[in-house]
Amino acid sequence: LNATGHTSACSFLFNESLITRARNLLAHNFLKTDFTHLFFIDADIKFNANEVPMMIDADVPVICGIYPKKEINWKSVKDAVENGVEGYDLAAHTGSFVVNLKGYTGDVVVRGDRPAEIWNGGTGFMLIKREVFEALADKVPHYNNDVVDVSGSMQMGADIAEYFTTSIEPETNRLLSEDYHFCQLCRKHDIKIYAAPWVNLGHMGSYLFDGKLMTTDAPVTQES
Repeated sequence: LNATGHTSACSFLFNESLITRARNLLAHNFLKTDFTHLFFIDADIKFNANEVPMMIDADVPVICGIYPKKEINWKSVKDAVENGVEGYDLAAHTGSFVVNLKGYTGDVVVRGDRPAEIWNGGTGFMLIKREVFEALADKVPHYNNDVVDVSGSMQMGADIAEYFTTSIEPETNRLLSEDYHFCQLCRKHDIKIYAAPWVNLGHMGSYLFDGKLMTTDAPVTQES
């Protein structure tokens, strides 16, 4: 980032059992700085740093890289084989991606070199502008921090805005994870969510779950 003219710093949070609390604490600490963007990068995400500056330069409120869930999309693999894809090229077709497309449509045609608006994306690789948090600060509940931070960066009793939590989506009555809740919160207040189709990510679990978002014969699948 420094090589492309972007000043950056890293903030780490280890061994936090509650992901919602972790993201809220990191957002709280971010807002005490003068940085313009908060970039969540989870420890189990493989990424190419050269693809990040274009996400910043996209100049949209929220933009995320779309990474595969920790599973293999065998239907996509089967379809690829039937379409003549061979050998190691099949790896590009294994992903089942953490995304809901705009309007919950089944698939969408997008350009690979520009942001594409989506409904929900994962916070595991998400870039958020400062003004998003500032706009939402008085629209979310606040709670008192009760976590002892041995680094000294978080004080007991600090007032924390709850940007990230779980909730039940009114339209579908399904339980939303903290990242999808955040996306719904943004959209509720007219803040659009975008995906960066040019970003290719891996998701480390018992296996490095991979796959390319932009393939010609397999649409992006939605998380169920």
